[in-house]
Amino acid sequence: MKKIAFFCIPAHGHTNPMLPVASELVKRGNTVRFYSFDEFENKIKATGADFISCNAFLGELTEKEEAGLKNVSTTEMTIQDIRITLSMDAFLDEEFKTFQPDVVYADSVCFWGKLNAWKHNVPLVVSTSTFAFNQMASQYMKNSPKELADMVFGLSKISKELKMLKPYGYKVKNALSLVQSDNKTDSVVYTSERFQPYSESFSDHYVFVGPSVFSKIEPDKEKERQT
Repeated sequence: MKKIAFFCIPAHGHTNPMLPVASELVKRGNTVRFYSFDEFENKIKATGADFISCNAFLGELTEKEEAGLKNVSTTEMTIQDIRITLSMDAFLDEEFKTFQPDVVYADSVCFWGKLNAWKHNVPLVVSTSTFAFNQMASQYMKNSPKELADMVFGLSKISKELKMLKPYGYKVKNALSLVQSDNKTDSVVYTSERFQPYSESFSDHYVFVGPSVFSKIEPDKEKERQT
């Protein structure tokens, strides 16, 4: 049986699809250690996985940084992910040394999970909560003018932050290499292959599994929807 380390950002939309995967792996006799945040503790423990809190590594944000995150600023989110990776470095070095995972299962935008898999030479499987993203798919999923401006003017800031990773043994060319899908990494995508833009451009390392739902509670169809 395997020891598997799960990593995810503090977001329900990214965490929820990973829960059934964790549950199934535990049922098959594997040891799953899920590195997440206190908000998700009960959900994660319900899968049978070991919950490891990472709340202590969420840094204090300035008002400007917090506003950027609330506006879903790609630049600010990327910078915060890099800083969280640095703050977790010593902790995760020790975790990889003692737990010695056979596999890392990390959300596609969870930099500290992916970077530590590469740093410690552990096989990585990527969990993709929406669509897989590569150069072909990016042509289909157009960015708004505001998003494009944020990406262009934020590149120098991101490059500066990425340079801070190198002394800690993290090897990364640029932010795009952290978020863009490649055809050599095993990836699980929670959508149908028919819905994936340019699905033919992805290799057989990709598995399009469709929706991943952990809750067994049926929705109340009689309840009025909030508008």
